[in-house]
Amino acid sequence: MLCAISGEPVVEAVVSPKSGSVFEKKHIINYLSTTPTDPINNEPLTVEELVAIKSTTPSFVPPVTATSIPSLLATFQNEWDALALEVFTLRKQLHKAREELLSALYHQDAAVRVAANAIRERDEAREALQQLASSIGEGNFENDSVNGLSGTIPVEEINQAREELYQLHRSIKPAYTVKADAELSISVKKVVGKPFETATATFFDSSAKQYLVGGETGVQVYDLRLELELVLVELKEPATAVNNGPLGPLIATKNKVLMGDQEWPNSLEEPITSIIVHPSLRHLYILVSAHKWSINSTTDSSPVLFTAPPVEYTLTSGDIHVDGALVAFGTDTKQVHIHNTTDGQLVSTVETTYSEVTRIKFALNGYWLLVGSRQGDASALEIVDLRKNVIVHSIPLEGLVDFDIDPSSSVIVSYDFNGIAVHRYVKKGKKWLDSVSSLEVEGVIGLDSLTSHGDPEYQESRISVGVVKADSEVVEYEILP
Repeated sequence: MLCAISGEPVVEAVVSPKSGSVFEKKHIINYLSTTPTDPINNEPLTVEELVAIKSTTPSFVPPVTATSIPSLLATFQNEWDALALEVFTLRKQLHKAREELLSALYHQDAAVRVAANAIRERDEAREALQQLASSIGEGNFENDSVNGLSGTIPVEEINQAREELYQLHRSIKPAYTVKADAELSISVKKVVGKPFETATATFFDSSAKQYLVGGETGVQVYDLRLELELVLVELKEPATAVNNGPLGPLIATKNKVLMGDQEWPNSLEEPITSIIVHPSLRHLYILVSAHKWSINSTTDSSPVLFTAPPVEYTLTSGDIHVDGALVAFGTDTKQVHIHNTTDGQLVSTVETTYSEVTRIKFALNGYWLLVGSRQGDASALEIVDLRKNVIVHSIPLEGLVDFDIDPSSSVIVSYDFNGIAVHRYVKKGKKWLDSVSSLEVEGVIGLDSLTSHGDPEYQESRISVGVVKADSEVVEYEILP
């Protein structure tokens, strides 16, 4: 019989009742003194459980030469026994290490595949964005300008600004770090003011932290950072649209456009419903009416650079892309029309769920367009992926009025008949969580996110939202985890 540990013939044989293996008694006793388990199957084993094997014939007869120097042989035998036990232990450790290595290699291979897929998706997104950016403004234009109604569009200036803004937005990666399962609360932070009996137009400048509220008799400018009423522009007729121009409020009334002491006639020949200012070229702005739109400049003697042909449908809303090369208009025909700002040409059309597009907003990530549409009380807020021109998510609402999205493009705040609601996009898993928080509020006509990516409060995962009510009251709300 051979010992299962040393592999040598046994002198004093014992058997383990747990594995049925035969061991040299001294070897197994030494092993159990450090590891109280069967060395073969690792089941618990004690010395008392070992069963001696009785034999009248010795299992092993030492060589004759070994009896001549018993003390030396005993020393050698002890060393051999220790070495055999150590080799057996090392073999077990080697086997365990091999299993752990195989498991680690498997997990590493899986991680490499996941990382490769993520890199591939990132590269595809970058390529799609680059193609979108490259397609904007392409064309052969004489003297780098496009003829308009009475001026020229500065094509080279717009294209240069587009590239600079594109690189800027690629370098800025704001993140909303609140966990997906965290509860969010909405509360009133402060009531800013109530300048008029009725509000007729609103706009918020996130970089300057200024709220503009138009009314029947003028436009009030609030500085939310300083908590001051800065300017009250008195008017003889109601303001129909407001924005922040390079030299102060840019205001439209039924018959004219004003900025400071400058004044221009309304070239659209119908009431202006919206003013859209270029994100970096602040002297360029777009006027929108029910059936026309135009590109204008505050620096030219003839402000109108381009006027689009009138349309039979109604233009209901508008917004400019974060890179300044696209402008989108909502209509009452279940469509959003996207035009090139360098020549006014239609480059894309988005179909919506309901007939009237009430609000559109380009997200800061550059490839989402948020569209609100309604028909009666039924409405929806839809997220359109411009890279594929498809709706990737739709949020059903009741009587949607307004909405905005945070700098990370992951938190949307909306207002409908039920009040203010918060919706979240979870990048991990690419899923939307609709109405994770809500607050009953009435009478809101305009809603804006007051938070930009560099604000200290945003670094603390706090989002401020400003609303203007029909009675011109301005209220600031705060969303906290």
